[in-house]
Amino acid sequence: MILFNLSKSNCKLKLSMLLIIMVLLDFKVQAQYKRDNYVNILDLRSSLLQTNVISSSTTLFSDMGAWHAYSLPERQEDYGGFNGPVLFNRKGDVVSESVAKIALQINNTPFVFNQPIASFLPGMAMMKYTNDEITLEQSLIFSDKRSALVRNTIKNNSSVPVSVKVSWSGKVKVESRLAHENEQIKISFPKGIYLMDFPWKNRLDVVINKNSYQVVCKDEITIHPHSSITFYIQHSNFINENDYTVNYHHEEKAEQKFIDNQVRWNGYISKALANGGRWPNDPLIRNLKVKSMITLMTNWRSAAGDLKHDGIFPSYSTFDGFWAWDSWKHAAACALFFPELGKNNIRAMFDYQDKDGMIADCVFLNSKDNNYRDSKPPLAAWAVWEVYKKTGDLLFLKEMFPKLVRYHHWWYKNRDHDQNGLCEFGSTDGSREAAAWESGMDNAVRYDDALMLKNNNKAWSLNQESVDLNSFLYLEKLLLAKMSALLSIQGSEDYFKDARRLKKMVNTLMYDKVTGYYYDIKVAGKSKILLEGTEGWHPLWTRIASLDQASAVAKVMADTTRFNTYVPFPTFPANQSKFDPAHGYWRGPVWLDQVMFGIEGLRNYHQDKLADQLLMKFINHAEGMRDNKPIHENYNPLTGDSLGAMNFSWSAAALLRLLCE
Repeated sequence: MILFNLSKSNCKLKLSMLLIIMVLLDFKVQAQYKRDNYVNILDLRSSLLQTNVISSSTTLFSDMGAWHAYSLPERQEDYGGFNGPVLFNRKGDVVSESVAKIALQINNTPFVFNQPIASFLPGMAMMKYTNDEITLEQSLIFSDKRSALVRNTIKNNSSVPVSVKVSWSGKVKVESRLAHENEQIKISFPKGIYLMDFPWKNRLDVVINKNSYQVVCKDEITIHPHSSITFYIQHSNFINENDYTVNYHHEEKAEQKFIDNQVRWNGYISKALANGGRWPNDPLIRNLKVKSMITLMTNWRSAAGDLKHDGIFPSYSTFDGFWAWDSWKHAAACALFFPELGKNNIRAMFDYQDKDGMIADCVFLNSKDNNYRDSKPPLAAWAVWEVYKKTGDLLFLKEMFPKLVRYHHWWYKNRDHDQNGLCEFGSTDGSREAAAWESGMDNAVRYDDALMLKNNNKAWSLNQESVDLNSFLYLEKLLLAKMSALLSIQGSEDYFKDARRLKKMVNTLMYDKVTGYYYDIKVAGKSKILLEGTEGWHPLWTRIASLDQASAVAKVMADTTRFNTYVPFPTFPANQSKFDPAHGYWRGPVWLDQVMFGIEGLRNYHQDKLADQLLMKFINHAEGMRDNKPIHENYNPLTGDSLGAMNFSWSAAALLRLLCE
């Protein structure tokens, strides 16, 4: 028997200590949710020396759906300003190496800009220059869908007053016209307008040359010892004349914008980290979650031109426009921290649903560029459902349901050649190229010998029924059944019935007992195309497989000669002659959406140990996961080298889901 003999004072002391520990632990947890803990997760330093278009290797910062972006300077010539802007409405044009570079004279002596302390926080870029006399801090945020704000704070470090003269200058690289209008510098392009709004109205001398300008404050500013002054510059980018608002000023709300920015980003981080996941206290995992969110938000574009809703670019480095199955994945990830953007990702694609129910492959600022040669894998209902799960928004479900039904039936009317209930990928122009694009796996080995079959005057199919397509359609049937029940719409049992029938067909015709894997099959004769690919584990992700079938597929996924490579989940097995990890695109490289389908599929069948091992193997070996390099389109499964486009949104979306759920 253990006896406790505690005095009242001892009890109070122990209780006080316990309360202190609890407060400290709560402070530590809350601190994880603050953006200040996630500094320089991405290296934002670059040099914009290109004559026209941004380099595909440059990392930029944008936010709020703006169509322009900036980076931190790495050359001394650019110190005093943020690099850029880069305009996405002009295909990534670099307008300037530094469009508004500040110059200071301190007591009539030019201030020398030495290498700054440069910081990139989620939602804000910062530079700090200092000497014995003064410190200049510059902070850049995006204040709305068209504007960025630069806050400049000059602090007097000395014990005597200092006199400061302030000026700005900039040079424009691309075809444009500079003017001084409404106390603003206006840069007009053949398409678009860029405005710079400087402080101290009516106290500025402005000089405009053909492609450069200088703005000088007429007054000297006195800063008292250990005091500071703060002033703001607003940068606004408009897509065209119709988008342009004359006298676009918000400077009276400038500091509130900085407060709002911090609150908003702390909110995003809190929501994502609150989802926890399997390693909630691992700093590396938290950093990857935040890096994923930054990637998605930098690729966010607001409604503009013919794009009627906000959406997310696949990668500002390489792609413009909104793409269908990219958008479905982006929406599912945004549901974790910014559901409204997730909804609009989906709406942006359905805005251009055609009269037959088809969703275009991709849509652009100019709708004449929209691609209707093919659609993309049907993950739209899944995206809607993921948003609904996080929001409980029945009105959104009601809005999207009839559109989802039309899209679902479009597949069976236009992509089921023999009308047997198993669909094929295809195209509207009869081209095999567009048919392969429709699968999303553009040059996958399984299509090397595929031929085209005509279904009607505007629909052709590949001559093979694809296991991934029919797995997605099975999931759509289940989700449409759930939605119709929630919305009290008749037809729920019919969707469940169709799903059961499709499940039986996939498991009977597409699963091979000898190899323990799923394959595409030929339309004629239903023979299996015995080429393993990541599509073979999609029946686990959609829960089509039986326990025994899932166990067999998991063994194939765990095989180190096939899919369990140095970086696991190559799109084609490593032991095959057509495996091409360095150049193959969909013939070997690792794509993070396929990692997501694989990991979530394993978890659906309680293969958590294997799922954890494979996911951590990916994180430990893929380039950019453990440092401040960007997330890429795909990865070399043998070396871990990053491949394809930088700052890739669906990779970020898949990674965020894997780490949060």
